[in-house]
Amino acid sequence: MPRLCRWPPILKEGLCLSGPFDNSPQDRWEGHEVQRKSILDFISNENIKNVVFLSGDVHVAFAFKLIKTDNQQVIARQITSSAFNWGIGLNDCNFGQTSPLKGTNGAYKPESLTGKFITKDNFCRVVVDEGKVMVNFYDAKSGESLRYFDFSLE
Repeated sequence: MPRLCRWPPILKEGLCLSGPFDNSPQDRWEGHEVQRKSILDFISNENIKNVVFLSGDVHVAFAFKLIKTDNQQVIARQITSSAFNWGIGLNDCNFGQTSPLKGTNGAYKPESLTGKFITKDNFCRVVVDEGKVMVNFYDAKSGESLRYFDFSLE
């Protein structure tokens, strides 16, 4: 069987691609924008493909692809699911869905892969198959599919 991917280094700390928590004193870190830009510039400059950040614990679910504005190249994707053990919150937050990322001089812009945020208590299943990633968000209580999307690997 051919190898599906070459595993890149894993970041120990999260990297919120969609925007900082400016209004959340508990989740803020002032170096966030500089660190994020440095990592994204490295991914772009080294032409690293198929970067996906998995994250959670923001009490909503969503997914973005991050576009380099000068050439429309997809730099990375972010998939976020709600926490297993905590109620839904932050569902009025927009995470900068349509604005260029702060601190990047307009170089990177997130584009939603899921439409509106999923505000029901949920979990996410990510399946990586040869050439494709399939993502399905499920209602935590009923198991009903709430949102599905997929994307091709390069």
